[in-house]
Amino acid sequence: MEVNIVNNTEDFYRLKEAWEYLEAQDYDATYYSTFEYIKTWWEVYKNDKDKKLYIICVTGNKEVLGIAPLYIETLYKKVFSYNELRFLGQGDFAGLLINRQKASENKTIKLILSEILKNTKDYERVLLTNIKHTSALASYALKSCEINKYFTYLVECPQVIINNYKDFEEYRKVYKNVNAARYKNKLKNDIGYNLKATIDNGDSIIQKISDIHISEQQHLRYKKKIHGRSSLFEDPKRLSFISRLYKDNDKVITFTIETPEGEIIIYNTCYLYKRVLHSWNTGYDKRYENSSLGRIIIHDMVNYLFENRIADILDLGPGRYPWKFEWTSDFLLEYKLDMWNENTKKGRILKKLYDLKH
Repeated sequence: MEVNIVNNTEDFYRLKEAWEYLEAQDYDATYYSTFEYIKTWWEVYKNDKDKKLYIICVTGNKEVLGIAPLYIETLYKKVFSYNELRFLGQGDFAGLLINRQKASENKTIKLILSEILKNTKDYERVLLTNIKHTSALASYALKSCEINKYFTYLVECPQVIINNYKDFEEYRKVYKNVNAARYKNKLKNDIGYNLKATIDNGDSIIQKISDIHISEQQHLRYKKKIHGRSSLFEDPKRLSFISRLYKDNDKVITFTIETPEGEIIIYNTCYLYKRVLHSWNTGYDKRYENSSLGRIIIHDMVNYLFENRIADILDLGPGRYPWKFEWTSDFLLEYKLDMWNENTKKGRILKKLYDLKH
């Protein structure tokens, strides 16, 4: 097997067929590592001077057997800068793609990590985050004497496993959320709301949810005095990425709770891939902030999944927030691989500075 580095956009796009084959058969793959998702992200950021591709491809018999979707970003601090190796894209999960039918996963991972470790000139830090504990990469890293100490816990990702229950009533016996039921009944009595599930509504849904999210974050920032709050939709490039991704995309589904007049008072927007519904962003109308809308919409989304069976898992996204564990006791762990390049003087100095700060 051979290792090649793809570092230009044209060669990246030529990987489309091989990439999509790998993502389809690799059980570790999530929507965040698909060619569609990462290409759309790169289309927005490819002209940034602080970013360059560093996709590692493992090939054998003229076939692509493994892909590490990476890039190098230059980070600028007050008095210095350094390069960091990261996963491509901005998502809740990340990882490698491997053809397990034709290649040994351990040998493929070993070749990729060896390539990363032997490069002593292009980056000072390797920071690969959001790696599922169930992945082949995590398994390899945890048993590797060389990698283990750099591979550490990051966060929990709670998940509702729909297939663990016969129906919604059986699920509710285990997770009987009294507060959700009480607020749901009150909202029904007050406004007579409706739950809507919208698939592939492109620019229309983006405009609606971005307005809600920006307004909510501004309310939290200025009225509630919660510092550090901002909306991802206020970032022009993030907005461009999401808008492009949502266009004509049947893997996008947005749940909304609406008044009888069609006004959205809360949304939860998701990606549906391989029967996993990834909830990645939510926002509410600040006028209803005391109505526990978050609980109501999760309650109704879970019910919707039982009724329509479009997914086997509802992924609530990274974060050990108590409200997430009101709905489930199942979760994935995410890890990160964080290594400084100590083969260079700059790398050693940066590591010492990092260790002093942390």
